[in-house]
Amino acid sequence: MLKKLTILLLAMILAFSFVLSPDHAYAAANKTNIILTCDKQQYNTGDIVKVAVKSQSEAKIFGIQFNINYDPSALQVKSGMIPQGDYTIWVEQTKETEPGIRKYAMTTTIESLSTINIGEISFQTLKTGTAEISLSNIKAIDDSGSLDDSNIINNNTTYKVSANVNSSSSNHDGGSGGSSTPTPDTPTTVIGEVLDKTGQLVKGVEAKVTVEANGTSTVAVKSDEAILMKQPDGTRAPLSDITKLGFLVEGNTESNTNVVITLLADGNIQVKNLANGTETKIAVTFDLGNGQKITIGTMDIKVRSNGQVSLTSTLIDPYGIITDSATGKVIMGADVTLYYANTERNKAAGKTQDTVVALPIIEGFKPNDNKNPQISDLSGAYGFMVFPTSDYYIVATKEGYDQFRSPTIPVEQDIVKLDFKMNRPKIGLTRLAGLNKVDTALEIAKASYTGPVSNVILATAENFPDALAGSVLAHKHNAPILLVGSTEEDQTKVISYMKDSMDANGTVYILGGTGAISAAMEGKIAASGFSNIKRLGGVDQYETALKIADAVDVLTGTPIVLAYGENYPDALSISSTAAAMQYPILLVQKDGISELVKKKISEIEPIRVYIIGGQAVINSAVEDEVSKLTALDKGAIVRLSGVDRFETSLAVAKYFNLSGQNVCVATGNNYPDALAGSVYGANSNAPIILADVNLSGSIIDYLKTRKSTGASIFGGEAVISKAIERELSQMLAE
Repeated sequence: MLKKLTILLLAMILAFSFVLSPDHAYAAANKTNIILTCDKQQYNTGDIVKVAVKSQSEAKIFGIQFNINYDPSALQVKSGMIPQGDYTIWVEQTKETEPGIRKYAMTTTIESLSTINIGEISFQTLKTGTAEISLSNIKAIDDSGSLDDSNIINNNTTYKVSANVNSSSSNHDGGSGGSSTPTPDTPTTVIGEVLDKTGQLVKGVEAKVTVEANGTSTVAVKSDEAILMKQPDGTRAPLSDITKLGFLVEGNTESNTNVVITLLADGNIQVKNLANGTETKIAVTFDLGNGQKITIGTMDIKVRSNGQVSLTSTLIDPYGIITDSATGKVIMGADVTLYYANTERNKAAGKTQDTVVALPIIEGFKPNDNKNPQISDLSGAYGFMVFPTSDYYIVATKEGYDQFRSPTIPVEQDIVKLDFKMNRPKIGLTRLAGLNKVDTALEIAKASYTGPVSNVILATAENFPDALAGSVLAHKHNAPILLVGSTEEDQTKVISYMKDSMDANGTVYILGGTGAISAAMEGKIAASGFSNIKRLGGVDQYETALKIADAVDVLTGTPIVLAYGENYPDALSISSTAAAMQYPILLVQKDGISELVKKKISEIEPIRVYIIGGQAVINSAVEDEVSKLTALDKGAIVRLSGVDRFETSLAVAKYFNLSGQNVCVATGNNYPDALAGSVYGANSNAPIILADVNLSGSIIDYLKTRKSTGASIFGGEAVISKAIERELSQMLAE
């Protein structure tokens, strides 16, 4: 009989603190048996079989690893869970890593296990007969964290339970068999899943499935269990007013045209006419009044050809979080106001630009009942339930911080949230420099993030192409850009910074292939304790920029930046602005756009495209291609350029006019300092001005007009002279 292997790992998350606590009383080091039990012996097809893994006697156990073996044609794994006091921690069931193997990761705070459930696994019965479930390959984790079963558990290698499964028309005590098709009066229970935006399991939810006389299925699920909203403090709660809920079948096809969705008086969501072998995707909407509805979540119901039903629902997460750009700490008490943006579709709809959006009050919608303006709460959270097919921007103020103004936020049918950072104003002139480009990048990193960081971006110090688009990803993840040199000394400096300043569980993003940053360097990083390493590299700089854009994962409608891929100045001119705005940077050639980049542009459907540089680097053929791809009018395709790289950086700074009170200056004659400084500039909501050996008259005029309170120079006096430093100091003093 074909067996299916399920591996479950129980790792106690407080074990480390137990080891460090000398006052904690440990259980006696007795040996125990790990056994398998079943909630009963008789089942019908479609029933849930609950199998418990237990410790038979008290023993000091910090974790258990074991295998569950079963026949997948007879049973389907529905969930795994750990009972803990009065509540349950539900755990993720990952995809099959190879045929017949599924992994579970479960946690608990129980230290001494004594005749209690270690874990509980739920199966759904698929057919009649005897279904066997066995336990094998048991290992335990002792208090040192070692997988050492010899001192903890007896050498009991296998336990087995049997579930006798009758047809659905039979009772649980046996009885005669009958038709295998349930009647409408005998619904079966399936365990659905509520998933967060990353696909992680939030909780299980019971759904009732009834097979109708015509062979279709009807699914009923409680709305207060399936439609959950994440709260600002991280907890979950049902919607306070379910009467405003609506449901819309997405992508009408022949197989789902007859599907009927009803919100019943008892709060159940009923979905009828689900045919075998179909998948029905349902948009969950919220009525904002005046006929306007916003999609807040989704449900997905699959009915296999054998009638087996599965259901998933997405956790609603509408809250943006405001953080300090330097420390990463949340900012409470910020005044947040939502405005209509200056876009063509807003004008066509009669929405006046720069006016405060009048939103409906939604009682119970934390933290401010959808008021506009509103104030961020203790979690740094704010939330707006906005009208669909409109464009907005946000302005936030708080004493001690520069004003924040967001980029345009396009909203289609789905609810949108925006996390953003606010920065404290820079006062006076700061030069961030080191002995070489690697050291300068490290100095910029330390100034950008005064506290520990969870992520870092690594780019080669030897060439520019792979790193040109990296600033947007770095700012998204609060990550400094570190430059990796070719010498052992320079590489050691980078790893030392990571050891001192980075969370070992964070992510290391490597930009480019092994030709940019070697596999040997990646090995050194892993050997230093950083196991979560993601390399974003393509066959060339164009494909690498696409992989970075994929990782940024922007919203549909987000404006994009097109920069020349064969040189660095124009991409660096826009780098801090693109990062602050979270506009992905895509690289193009002088006279055309690659097919992969075209595909990405079509996927994003930008409401505006910025082309950086003049006709000498990106000619009009690229503009024509953009126009065909996007159907944007000429006014939405914006070219920003100057007579040279220095004036192009000035044109970018003038156009976007970032609201931060700082300005950043880097040499335009090389790339490393501006590249590393792009995130610092984004954190300050400040432009990067590329300087030659002297500041041009037009740049000086701009800096005087800007009236900044601070200026930051990237690099030593060999690249930005003392004379430029004096000019900047004088302007700040005026």
